[in-house]
Amino acid sequence: MQKIWSFFSSIRLTLYLTYAITIDVVAGSLVLIGNRDIYSGIDRMVLVDWWLNTGSLHLGVAWWIPLLVFLVFIFAINTLVCSIDRLIPICRFYFREQIEKVTIGGKDMEEEDPSLFKKKRSLAPFYPYIAHIGFLIALIGHLVGSTGGFKSHGNVIAEGVAMVVPNSRGLYLLLDRFDVRMHRYGYPEEMKSYVRLLEENKVVAEKVIQVNSPLIYKGLAFYATDFQQAPNGRFYVAFDVIKDPGVWILFTGLFIFTIGILLTLFLKKDWAELTKRV
Repeated sequence: MQKIWSFFSSIRLTLYLTYAITIDVVAGSLVLIGNRDIYSGIDRMVLVDWWLNTGSLHLGVAWWIPLLVFLVFIFAINTLVCSIDRLIPICRFYFREQIEKVTIGGKDMEEEDPSLFKKKRSLAPFYPYIAHIGFLIALIGHLVGSTGGFKSHGNVIAEGVAMVVPNSRGLYLLLDRFDVRMHRYGYPEEMKSYVRLLEENKVVAEKVIQVNSPLIYKGLAFYATDFQQAPNGRFYVAFDVIKDPGVWILFTGLFIFTIGILLTLFLKKDWAELTKRV
């Protein structure tokens, strides 16, 4: 058991995994570029659904995805074990009532710099592990999003008409009006979709959907992606409906990770030196 723990807590393993993940991603990117027809739907489906329907049938060009999942899984275990392995001595030091005499360079640090010992209750040594925790939470969020939810593309609605929201019983999306401002070169400069969301004939949400400003309701996100205008002037708008149950877990993890990284930048050298020698 000790050998297994030592293996997963090794910094060398972290470096090897980093190299392996990088090589796998680069190789996968090259494979993807050369097989666009097979990977055309990967962004339009939940990853697990795409793998079951397409990826598993083309292992010759999709081998790098399960390998990447495996490497990231081992990397997550390595991060967790490393964090626990190093947090234990830090916690022992942090929660001790008294600090033993510390000498650095033959000098009594308590006499040389009394303020150094006042930093005993500083949270500085925990900052790197805040980033580790954020990474693991973000990974869980990505896993949840890759295995749950759904993506439905190309749901066309005419102005004044409602459609049934995919995979949502009793929920309807009504397009009241669509406005578009065209650029002088002929492409849409601004699109506005005035929509209402109905549940049991009651309006539960309404919004003017614009580019990068979707309507979000109970984990469902509605994006207006394209439009066509009929000869009679009536607009038909295509909507993407996406449900990602792991998105907020992912964002929370990324936020915690960023905070941990920023705090680590302010880790004082004297505190690191003290904790290393006690």
